Amino acid sequence: MKKYIVILLLFPLTLCAQPLLKELPAYPFIDYSKNKLLFPGGHDLQSAFYQKLDSLILFAQGNINIVHIGGSHVQADLFSNRMRQNLIHMLPALDADRGTLFPYRVARTNNPSNYLVSYQGKWEKNQNSKYKTDIPLGITGWAVVTDDPQAHIKIKLNRDSSQFWQYNQIKLIATSTIDSIMPLAVIHGDTITPTYSKTEHCYLFQTEQSTDSVLFLFPQPVSGSTLYNISAIIPQNTRRGITYHSLGVNGASVPAWLRCENFQTELAHITPDLVILGIGINDANVPYGKFNQQNFINNYKVLIERIRVVAPNATFLFITNNDAYYRLGRNNRIPNKNGKFVQQSMHQLAKEYGAALWDLYDIMGGLGSMQRWQNHSLANADKIHFTQQGYFLLGDMLYNALITDYLYQY
Repeated sequence: MKKYIVILLLFPLTLCAQPLLKELPAYPFIDYSKNKLLFPGGHDLQSAFYQKLDSLILFAQGNINIVHIGGSHVQADLFSNRMRQNLIHMLPALDADRGTLFPYRVARTNNPSNYLVSYQGKWEKNQNSKYKTDIPLGITGWAVVTDDPQAHIKIKLNRDSSQFWQYNQIKLIATSTIDSIMPLAVIHGDTITPTYSKTEHCYLFQTEQSTDSVLFLFPQPVSGSTLYNISAIIPQNTRRGITYHSLGVNGASVPAWLRCENFQTELAHITPDLVILGIGINDANVPYGKFNQQNFINNYKVLIERIRVVAPNATFLFITNNDAYYRLGRNNRIPNKNGKFVQQSMHQLAKEYGAALWDLYDIMGGLGSMQRWQNHSLANADKIHFTQQGYFLLGDMLYNALITDYLYQY
């Protein structure tokens, strides 16, 4: 009975703007009949997550945090932002936070196009896929560090005049070598001093008037210097809803995420309810016969257990690798057969942990199917990454699979 009530509530909210489920283009090479969540180990944990979603929809109680972890597919924040937007439009009256950010531009790498970053000063960078032992990493898998007194970072959430994303407090997840010297935030022309928690690696700034923009300053002591290590930025408000955190690093494998020594400490700031794990494309990017399936599984287990220490009630959803090609030379690429081993591994992990599985490898057509996606302008010439159109389609498909399961499967 409760599920019918949820359906009745959702459809009036969405029909005025768009259908509840996204309309998918008719590509014959995509097996849409397989676009569903699979549960090799049972549905109980996913049902527990759906009960939280019920509470949010029916009674406007609680907040839901979804954390999507991966490599370059996630850093681009096209796939994940499409999911974010779809979930927001499903619940237009329940718009929570934008989610965790990182100023990728400061690290001189591709920044998601849906928020603006500018900066000044000299900065060093670290990323978990190209690890430097002297710069600790945390929740985003990235860090930028500076001791330049002229350094600053400016973040603007809305690229247009919509002012959709707003916050009245913002967490700068960072550390400083001198505790008494703290970063400052300029919001609406006011310079704000934070509350600092050393154990949580957090500078908390609060403002009475909501905003979508902040300028961070990094002052230095009168004599000597302090080194700031910036790991993440988390804008927050007091509204109820679903917050979708996108954590991606170009080139990241599962071992790369295990190098983030502050990951658990910083994950506690968002305590996920659902963790979407899409790591594997870089692990499998090795010659056929060189992929160690058992090591891949064991590394994933370590990562999952680290997450469960922080969020023991979290539900997990695995995304298998997309079909991809392995580069043998400058102009020679062949279908990567290791994708099948990642698929098998994730089926095993989903069964062991009672997790959901979205089998993208099968849905898109299996081995060699990336060529057909490229032929229809859905994938790039490298046959690993997707075009914007392709990533948007992935976001629509995963959203449909999740919402269809929510409405009809328990």
